[in-house]
Amino acid sequence: MKSTVKLAALIFVSSVIGLAHADTVSPPAFLALRSDLATYHAGQRAVLSAEIRILPHASQDEVVLLANWDGAPIRLTRLTESTWAVVSPIFEGASAHQWQVRAYLQDAR
Repeated sequence: MKSTVKLAALIFVSSVIGLAHADTVSPPAFLALRSDLATYHAGQRAVLSAEIRILPHASQDEVVLLANWDGAPIRLTRLTESTWAVVSPIFEGASAHQWQVRAYLQDAR
């Protein structure tokens, strides 16, 4: 039982990593999504990371990332100024999963 990892873009400020057979579309250049493995088996978890490639220039601006796993909110942990990560729930079989990340630029004040 395997799930393959493919990257796809939902909208300009949102990217998705699909863990199944899905059409591949290039994600936005400012947001990179990665997984630790190309395929997963039942009982495993995916280590997923999101990296912002273009940081705000103004000191009062900040980037906020929000993520969903199969449509439900999942909490990202910020590792560096530009990198966030999360560990997926345990895979229970060969089924499709989707990790969606939305990036927002906002005033930090």
